[in-house]
Amino acid sequence: MAYGEELRSGRLPSLAPSSIPAPRPVPTIPAYGRVLWLALLLVAFTVPFESATTLPLIGSAPRLLGGLTTLLFVASLALRRRVFTVALFGRLLLIYVFWAGLTLAWALNYPEARRRFLLLVQLVLFAILIVQVARTQRERAILATTYGLGSVVAGLIVISNALHRVTYLDQELAVNVVVTRNNISRVARYTIGNEDPNYVGMILMIGIPMLLWGLWTLHERRGVVMAMVLAPIVAYAALLTGSRGSTVLAPVVASVYVIVARGHRNVGRMLAGVLVAGLIGLVVWRHLPPDTQTRVLSGFDTTQSTSKLRQKAWRAGYHAFLRKPVQGYGLGSYQFAVRNELSRSLVAHNTYISDLVELGLVGLSLLGAVLTGIWRRGARLGDIDRLFVRATLVLFMGSITFISAELKKVTFFVLALLVAAVTNRSASDESPASARSPDGDRIAPRRSALPR
Repeated sequence: MAYGEELRSGRLPSLAPSSIPAPRPVPTIPAYGRVLWLALLLVAFTVPFESATTLPLIGSAPRLLGGLTTLLFVASLALRRRVFTVALFGRLLLIYVFWAGLTLAWALNYPEARRRFLLLVQLVLFAILIVQVARTQRERAILATTYGLGSVVAGLIVISNALHRVTYLDQELAVNVVVTRNNISRVARYTIGNEDPNYVGMILMIGIPMLLWGLWTLHERRGVVMAMVLAPIVAYAALLTGSRGSTVLAPVVASVYVIVARGHRNVGRMLAGVLVAGLIGLVVWRHLPPDTQTRVLSGFDTTQSTSKLRQKAWRAGYHAFLRKPVQGYGLGSYQFAVRNELSRSLVAHNTYISDLVELGLVGLSLLGAVLTGIWRRGARLGDIDRLFVRATLVLFMGSITFISAELKKVTFFVLALLVAAVTNRSASDESPASARSPDGDRIAPRRSALPR
């Protein structure tokens, strides 16, 4: 009779050494696995400031490291002679890739569609790699912290560009915003390299909950203090980009501050959190250049030129969708689908509309299923993970409303980390009510395979 059956039958179990189950050995990572993990950390760290790491004839550091991690991952599977398991979210992503590949048959610009499809395949493999590697809460916290620290570096680069008046040249509007120290243009925006400031603003805003999530999980109270010291740097840099979408989403970040300070329903901590969030917001705002303040506030004025262009792009995308609602026009075909209605070549400035026009209702439904699944499964997590998974998801979904980020590395990194959090759950991740087996026994937490 097995040990558990003896307990349920009421008999006293034998205490002989042979009857006591041996402890499960702690998994170890071989050498190639350690290299894979290190390369993945370097990707997470450099992704926020990818534009600043571009090398001539070689490409950006995250792209090279991403390719290296994918090769190492495939090599590790070959050496272990096993195939990784793909959860429901991974299957949805694979179906999304399959459907995107089918749209190449009717794409309006086949060379561009083929290029984007190959990039999509690489990004989905990168996302599946993160889900497979980040198996424990500690590993996910390390990745989130690494991304958060990378966003701090990105923020410092933006602040440095603002101090030296290195502004963004808007290629889409053909506006020359070269600024001298004595003449600050009212349309001056600060970014990394010549990356889209709206995209940089998204990267920075998502970095704040990532930083809080990872440091709180790893170092608890000390980590929260460290994150709250570093987060204002990232918030200030996000506002320097002049991204009005990031400004709209700033209250979500402020609410995370309040909830973190709230603690165990302590009114004093909650009020302290409100005070800290308010003071940080006031200091950040007071130190913004006047032209940046003007642009940020103009986000609520729909008569501005950029707001009008965005509305035209969205309206044209909606009209194009009505003409082909199910299958779409094919990957990379948005600008060709709307060119008869628009007088200039514009991107969608909205990931959902871009997917709707290019991949139809099928593609958007698959993306919506992934996002909805993350939100619903996040309810099963413990308090800390549930808070940051949902806060990061809200920030991500709000950010891609204002930019076309369907083929950005940050998009797939964030999605993969959130999917890993809601699928690779252990007892330490879950709430007490759900961290039990069907027999009522508490589940032992999953041990990390990483060296401590």
